Amino acid sequence: MRSYVDNIENYTLKSDSLLWKEFLQGDIVAYEHIYRTYLPILYNYGCKICQEESLVLDSIQELFITLLEKSTRLSETDSIKFYLLKSLKTTLIRTLEKQKKRKNKENKAAFDVSFYFDENFDNSIREEQIAKLKQALENLSPRQKEAITLRFYDNLSFDEISEIMNIEVNSVYKILYKAIDNLHQKVNLNAKNPILQAGIINLLFLLNPK
Repeated sequence: MRSYVDNIENYTLKSDSLLWKEFLQGDIVAYEHIYRTYLPILYNYGCKICQEESLVLDSIQELFITLLEKSTRLSETDSIKFYLLKSLKTTLIRTLEKQKKRKNKENKAAFDVSFYFDENFDNSIREEQIAKLKQALENLSPRQKEAITLRFYDNLSFDEISEIMNIEVNSVYKILYKAIDNLHQKVNLNAKNPILQAGIINLLFLLNPK
C-alpha cells in the first residue's frame, strides 16, 4: 500500500482540481495530503471565528469526516482552500447555533483577528506609523477584518470571498474599499518612503494576521 511519506512529492505537484478529483475517486493518500496541507490554515481561520480551540478542532474533524463519508457525492473544485474554508465556516456557525452561544448568526461568527509586523519588516517605517496602522486595523469591523484576511493573506478571489462571507461581490468591494480608505485616513504616509508611496495595501503585506 502506498504511504503518504513515499508519495508526498507527487501529491505536492498536483493541481487542486486533479488532487481533489483523485480524493473523490477514493484515493486515501490524496485525502491525507489535503488534511495535512490545510489543517494549519483551517485552524488559524477557525480561531478567528470562534475563540474556543476545542470547538474549532472538533469542527475541523467533523468536516474531514463528512468529506470522507460523502466523497462520492461531493462536487469538483479547482480551489481546495476556498472549498474547505467555506465548509469550515458553515460547520462552525451551525455548531454555534446549536449551542446557542450568541443571539444571532452574525454575532456567533464575529471575526476576531489581531495583526503584528513580521520581524523582518522594513526598518525605515517609523514606529509611530506602525502603531497607527496596528491601531487602525484593530478598530476595523469584524467583516472588514475578515475580508482583508481572506483577500490579502489567503489570496482568495472576490467571488470566493463573497461566497464565504455570504454577501454579494459588490459588497466585498465596498467592505474592502471602506477598510482601506479608513486605514489611509488613520495612517500618516511618508511620501519620501518608497514602500509607503505604494499605499496602504503594500503595508498590509508587511503584516501577519494571528
